[in-house]
Amino acid sequence: PKEEAGTIQGSAEELSHYIGEAYFFRALAYYNALVKFGDYPIIEKVLPDQNEVLIENSKRAPRNEVARFILKDLDTAISRLKDQGFKDNQRINKQVAQLLNRESLCLKPLLKNITKGQDAYREIRIGQVLR
Repeated sequence: PKEEAGTIQGSAEELSHYIGEAYFFRALAYYNALVKFGDYPIIEKVLPDQNEVLIENSKRAPRNEVARFILKDLDTAISRLKDQGFKDNQRINKQVAQLLNRESLCLKPLLKNITKGQDAYREIRIGQVLR
């Protein structure tokens, strides 16, 4: 919202990259949570410190929705990040996001099974599928 409102100072090109990094790290956090826990709450906005709101938003989303959320964030990150070499390679770059995206795409065959009601995660450990 602040980016759209133009209230963030700095180069638009660099800001876009930094926001892409934020999308990358959120996707990475959700990817790790999906591998470890399966179903997981999807939080897309800052929540107020109110118990009722936090409880309502802490309901777990199905694995297939979490996986789709990860892929969407990675697509956004890839579209915003600069190529290798930005800031002397001291920042996340497009190629790193593409690598995680490639790992995450291994989830797609499982999504089909999950949406049909088959719990593929009980039969196949996700770590084995992704390695």
